[in-house]
Amino acid sequence: WRERGRGGGELERRSATDIFIEPGFAFGTGLHQTTQLCLRWLEGNRDEVRGKMIVDYGAGSGILAVASLQFGASSVVATDVEESSIFAMGLNAECNAVDNGGMLRPVLVDHQQVLCGECEGLRGVWTECLLANILLKPLLELEQTFATLVASPGGKIVLSGILATQVPQVKAAYGEHFEQFSEVLDDEWALLTAVRK
Repeated sequence: WRERGRGGGELERRSATDIFIEPGFAFGTGLHQTTQLCLRWLEGNRDEVRGKMIVDYGAGSGILAVASLQFGASSVVATDVEESSIFAMGLNAECNAVDNGGMLRPVLVDHQQVLCGECEGLRGVWTECLLANILLKPLLELEQTFATLVASPGGKIVLSGILATQVPQVKAAYGEHFEQFSEVLDDEWALLTAVRK
């Protein structure tokens, strides 16, 4: 991936896929360990993504949505609570030439409406793979929402934005609807995957 710096310079890391990101005011440049964990998961699990509609919940700049499309997702629903993120997602999809025919659908969400099941932008959304690189508190609050969005049985969640010490709390919260938990660590940060019961 490459991040276009505000000063015009580029931070660069060569891999099989280049992703150009202009974060603007949106969260998500690709530098944080949790984003790196998610990108590595996507790269190593292309079969989980290829040909499928993916949900990137809390997408920020859209880096995971763009990567999902580059790794073969048929489409991505990318949500965020900030209007600046919705703008950044569209810009980054265009910069990476991945938004052919509306393959990326940015959705501005209100957290309380989502928790109450009243978010129009998520009505009818159903996915085999949901990514969420967000903080612990919203991850815990969104368990029921994610259980509704993820295909049962067999759909997958990929959760990050959490510390390794918080993994047991997330597993406990998600245990009613998800199983086969697996975790990957990068220093103090964790990525947790699970399968819908």
